Amino acid sequence: MKAFWEECLDHLKDSGIEDAGREFCLLGAAVCACSYEEFRFGNAGETLTALQKEKLWTFVQRRAQHEPFAKIVGKASFWKSYFFTGPQTLDPRPESELFLEVLLKIFRPKDLPLSFLDLGTGTGCLLLSSLMEYPFARGLGVDRSSKALEIAQKNAHFWGLTERCSFEQGNWNESVNGLFDVILSNPPYIRDNETLPPDVLFDPPEALFAGPDGLNAYREIFAKILKNMHQQSLIFVEIGFQQSLAVQEIAMRSGLFGQGVFDDFQNIPRLVVFGREPDLLRISPSGEIKKLFEGREQEDSLF
Repeated sequence: MKAFWEECLDHLKDSGIEDAGREFCLLGAAVCACSYEEFRFGNAGETLTALQKEKLWTFVQRRAQHEPFAKIVGKASFWKSYFFTGPQTLDPRPESELFLEVLLKIFRPKDLPLSFLDLGTGTGCLLLSSLMEYPFARGLGVDRSSKALEIAQKNAHFWGLTERCSFEQGNWNESVNGLFDVILSNPPYIRDNETLPPDVLFDPPEALFAGPDGLNAYREIFAKILKNMHQQSLIFVEIGFQQSLAVQEIAMRSGLFGQGVFDDFQNIPRLVVFGREPDLLRISPSGEIKKLFEGREQEDSLF
């Protein structure tokens, strides 16, 4: 078994995979359906069957081609859960957990009967994580890809959320009727000619690229979003590097007002919030968020 471990580690190292030992143990844990610790320090990694060795070697070869871990094992951790993924979906990113961090600061208490709309839902991780945090909320997820919607529905079923959410195929909100309290979107925002790390290219191109300036998706979304927003609705959109001002300009031309820009854990502006009215939120220098309505502060919800 030692020789097999060494062969796998050498293959990963020779392919430029950083922290090859950890990557190998994570793949091994997925094959053995055990924890990372059990595979690395326990008996699981020392008692591999022939079938497990064959599967693990296949996983190692795929990882050596820089295929992301989530694509190989078919699931990814996000927020407080994990979600099934596939070739047709963007893998959930740690940076996108900022959606949940900001949501939980704004919408209190958690028993609010919020309505969510998730545009470009993909795996459904944003919508479903939000519904897990707000047990009386309901939501709709929209995606162009029927294959992505199958995965989102699978995740909803796995987490027991099918009675509180639905999914439909469409181009952003073109076919969506009704008003929503909260709109979420992590659209494609990479320039068409931008060079990307090899692992990112395993995500579907339609979930990555958005025209010569990377802003086409924002133009499409904001052009028609007002029809799904009431006066106190908020829309949260993820943005790329140095896109904050451009995205705010597009949104404001569509009749929206900026409510705040929030940095991710790398101190990069990653999330922008807009509303139909100005000053729905007040953000203190310490990051505390207070909701404003009709000129007076509200200690609980806007809704």
